[in-house]
Amino acid sequence: MEKLDKFNIINGEVIKDNFCNAPEDELGEFSEFEMGLKHFCFDHNRYITLEIGEVEKTIHLYYDVLDPIENGLCLEILNLAKGYKIVINFNDFLLYMNPNLSLQIIDCRLETIGTKEAYCYILSLSDTLAKIHFFIDSILTHAVEKDYLNQSDIFKYLGWNLNDG
Repeated sequence: MEKLDKFNIINGEVIKDNFCNAPEDELGEFSEFEMGLKHFCFDHNRYITLEIGEVEKTIHLYYDVLDPIENGLCLEILNLAKGYKIVINFNDFLLYMNPNLSLQIIDCRLETIGTKEAYCYILSLSDTLAKIHFFIDSILTHAVEKDYLNQSDIFKYLGWNLNDG
């Protein structure tokens, strides 16, 4: 088997001066969960470093990571674990992840939007899933601890109905 490439997600330092306005919902379009998540990511905005192979991409929690989470990243990761190809859009770049369950690897393509820059990597399926899961879990757990979200909202977001027995 080929050598597996590195994959890591690292929480960096807090961004002291947000370059965006605080989230608002003047039309009342968003759920409490969505607004709580938006406010948490805005109030606790930080640099996130994504390491894939030899490439490091520094992104922002509020500007770059919030959208994928709101668009169902948790469910996409479950699909990846089941063997389905996914695409994660981090605003400036895309991650195409195509799992091979029999080899326990992910063929990963990192593509910078608006350029021809692209990199291909082979990642460990279990290691990548664990690191993404830990990263998302840490965000949601911290948001609950800081009273931006509650656990029942997270369960609804994940599509878990705890009343189904």
